[in-house]
Amino acid sequence: MSKISKYVKLDKDILLEYTYDSTNILLESYNILVDSRDRSQSYIATPTSVTNNILSNQLFNTDPITQKYSKVNTDYFSFLQLKEYASGTPTKYDTIKIHIPINWTFGEHLGFYIRVYAFDTYNQTTYDLSNFYYDMTDLSQQYLMNFTTPALLFQEKLWGKNITINIPSLNDLANQKINNLPKENSINANLTNGNGFNITSPIFIDFHFINNIQTLNGLTSYTLSSKVTTTVPQAPEFEKLGLNIEHSKNGDYFEIYGTYNNTISEFNNFINESSNIGHRYYVTYNVTMYEQNIRGKTVTYTQQDNFNETIDFRPIIKYSTTTAIIDVEMRLIDAVDNSYIIRRASYGMLQDEVSKYSLNMIKINISNANKPKIYNIKSNIDPSLVGMSNAMGNIHGKTKKTQRVTLNNNPTVKIETVKVGYPVLIDKYNIVGKSNSATFNNTIFYGMGKLMITLYPFDNIINFTIANGKETRSNILDLSGYGDIKLVFKNDSNTFSFPLFFDANSVNLSLGQLTFKIPESSFNDIKRMYNSGLNVFYITSEALSIKSIIYSGLFKIYDNINNITELNATVNTESVIIKDPDLYQETAIVTRKAISSETTPKLKSGINLNGVNIEDIKINKK
Repeated sequence: MSKISKYVKLDKDILLEYTYDSTNILLESYNILVDSRDRSQSYIATPTSVTNNILSNQLFNTDPITQKYSKVNTDYFSFLQLKEYASGTPTKYDTIKIHIPINWTFGEHLGFYIRVYAFDTYNQTTYDLSNFYYDMTDLSQQYLMNFTTPALLFQEKLWGKNITINIPSLNDLANQKINNLPKENSINANLTNGNGFNITSPIFIDFHFINNIQTLNGLTSYTLSSKVTTTVPQAPEFEKLGLNIEHSKNGDYFEIYGTYNNTISEFNNFINESSNIGHRYYVTYNVTMYEQNIRGKTVTYTQQDNFNETIDFRPIIKYSTTTAIIDVEMRLIDAVDNSYIIRRASYGMLQDEVSKYSLNMIKINISNANKPKIYNIKSNIDPSLVGMSNAMGNIHGKTKKTQRVTLNNNPTVKIETVKVGYPVLIDKYNIVGKSNSATFNNTIFYGMGKLMITLYPFDNIINFTIANGKETRSNILDLSGYGDIKLVFKNDSNTFSFPLFFDANSVNLSLGQLTFKIPESSFNDIKRMYNSGLNVFYITSEALSIKSIIYSGLFKIYDNINNITELNATVNTESVIIKDPDLYQETAIVTRKAISSETTPKLKSGINLNGVNIEDIKINKK
C-alpha cells in the first residue's frame, strides 16, 4: 500500500478526503495540551512542523452550552498546560483534506473547525489528535488555502480548493506496544497516560462551521454551528483493492480491470458480497493518454455489472513517436451514500510499443517480396523418398534450421524448419446439438451434457466439430450466421468467456469447426469454479442482443485432488518388462549317421525320419 483515499461528503459544499499514506513518515518533536478542568489531552505539533497541525491553528472549548471556542493560549488560560516531548520513533502520518468548490468562499460562514479523536483501550476516554480550525478572515492563515490542480470532479461538481493537515496515524500509534503495553516514551503512551489507544477504535471526526467571531480584550472567541460527525477506520478497509493495466494476450490492445487479492475474480466476488451488507458498488474508469507531456482527452467507462470482465482499450497516439503513458483512475463508488475509493495506475509505452498505436496504419506492400517455398515434411515419410536417409534421421532427431536434401531428384531444394505460431497439439471433440449422442460415418458425436473435457494447468487449445443431428450426407452444422460465438464457463458468481481462436487456422464456421483458447492466466479462476462444485461449460452464440446455447457439456481439472487420486488408483505401479524374443530361442541340433538296411534299428514308434534316428535329436536351450 502507498496511498489510499476515502471521500466523505460532510456538506453540499464540504468534501472530506482522508488519505492513508504508508510513505508519509516523520520524525519530529511534539506537544501535548492538557486541560486540567476535565483532564483531557490533545496532540499538537511544534511550530516548526510541516503538518499544519500546530498550536496557532488549534481551538479548545470554553463553553459547551453556547458552543464557544477560543484559541489555545496557555498564558491567558491557567488551566491549560503544554507539555513538550522530543521525537521518539519515526511515526506514520495520515492526511486530512477539506475540499471546497472552486468558486465558493464559505458563503454565510466564516470558516470551519474539526476535531479528530479516538478511544483508549478501555473505550472510556477519548484523546484528540487535532483541534484544527480555519478562519477565512485571519490573514495569518491564508497560506493554508491551496488550489487543487487539476480540479477534483466529484458528483458532478468541481472541487478546486483544499486545506490540508497531517495527523499521526491512529493505526500506527495503537500498535506502538511491547508485550501488549504502550511502548515507553511513545506518542501512544504519552498522549493516553499509559492506557494506549484501542486497536479497533475508528477515527472520529467532528465538523463545525464557524458562524460568528468576537474579540474582547484581545481575546478572540468563535461560535460554531452544530456538529456533523463521521468516522473512518484506522486502516484502509480496501487495502486489498487494486487496479491493473496490461497488454492483452489476444490482440493489440490493453485490458484494464480492478482486482481484489490480485485477481479479477476476487474483485467480482467482493462487489457481489458487499451488496449483502448494504453496499451497492459500481465502478468507473477514467482513462487518459499522455503523449510527451501532452495531455489527451479523458475517456470514462462505467461498469455496473459483470465485474469479472475487462475494459478493452486501444489507444490512438497522434503526436508522439517515442513515449506515451496510459493513466487510469478507477473509482469504486457506493451508490447508497455516493462515497468512493480511488485507485490509480499508469502504463508507460516505449518506442517499439508506440509504433503499434500510431494515428495512421500503412498496408505493407509485399508484391515484390521474396516468397520462399516451405515444405512441411511429416515424421512418417519414408527416408528413401527424400533421397538422403541421414537427412531424415536428423529431422527425426535433433532439428536443424536448414536441411539440404534431394527431393524428387532435385538436389537444390532447401527444407527449412519453420516455427508455427500456434500449438500443434489440439484437443479435438465431436459434438451434436441434441440430447442424445449420434454416430455419423463411424464417428461418435456426443450429445448435450455427454462430453467431458479435461483442462490442464497451461494454455488449453480445444477444437469442436459440431453436427446438426440430421441423418443426411451433410450432417455438419453450418455456424456462419450464428453471430458472436464464445466458450463460456459460468456459475452463480462468476462468468469466464473466451472468443474463437483464429490464430490456430482451424476455425471454419461453415464446416462447424470451432477452436477456443483458454490461456494459462485464466486456469486458476476456472479451477476455483470447478472446486465450487459446478463444472459446466457452454458454447454460446449472440446475435441481435439474443444469447443462446449451441452446446453444453462438462469439464474436469487435471490437477484436481480427486482426479489425481483416481489416476493414482488406476496406474500400474509394478514394472512390466517385455522379454526380447531373441534372447529366448530353442535350437534343434541334428546328427546324421550312415544307416544300412542291416543295421537300421526298429523305432518304437515305427517312424524313420529320412535316415535320421529320432534318438539322435538333442534339444539345446539357450
